[in-house]
Amino acid sequence: MRVVVFAFVALLAFVGCSSDSGGEIADPPPTPASVVATPGNERVIVEWSGVSNAMIYNLHWSTDANFSAANVNTISNVRSPYTHEQLTNNSEYYYAVTAVGQGGESQLSMIAQATPVAPPGPASVVVTASNEQVTIEWPSVSGALTYNLHWSTDPDLNPQNATTIHNVSSPYTHTQLSNDTDYYYAVTVVFEDGESQLSVVSPGSPLPPPGKPSQMTLAATTEDVTLQWNEVNGGSR
Repeated sequence: MRVVVFAFVALLAFVGCSSDSGGEIADPPPTPASVVATPGNERVIVEWSGVSNAMIYNLHWSTDANFSAANVNTISNVRSPYTHEQLTNNSEYYYAVTAVGQGGESQLSMIAQATPVAPPGPASVVVTASNEQVTIEWPSVSGALTYNLHWSTDPDLNPQNATTIHNVSSPYTHTQLSNDTDYYYAVTVVFEDGESQLSVVSPGSPLPPPGKPSQMTLAATTEDVTLQWNEVNGGSR
């Protein structure tokens, strides 16, 4: 019985303290401002200004421009700047931020948009043809880990119709080709955070070696010797 009385008295004391405090409920933090989304390669960096009374921030994102509760994904307890990774290049992403404090969660911030994009490939690709092979050269790119070579016999070279040779360096000699056939080449750069766009596409057509000269004649005098022959296709003087 003594324990019951003690608990009741303690409860009254707690209620009295709450009443003395006026029962005020804290307001939610202000809405975060200045939300900026900066695109990168398969990622977006989202930054915002901090607000007073915020304990944590929640990041809300969507691929739908009509940003709403039905299509939003939430990443809880983040801080600025936040890097959103493993995204699809050339797709639009939309972001908003809320602040969470003792009084609850703020309103959504203004929506920021960003479109991740891969960096450009090498500025130039030079293809030099010879017998049943071509040699491909390109300038080095800062920050490159390695390079991938993409080739096709289709002039409209793209990731769907190209064959890729991974981890190559310049110059690269592509062998065992068919003479008098057009081949098309592009190069991508592999960085720590992903792969670049395709470079410009450059063509090359392997050529057979020239034939042997025919009807060679030799004329000698006391001072010199003259050698003559018929020119052949593909030869040079």
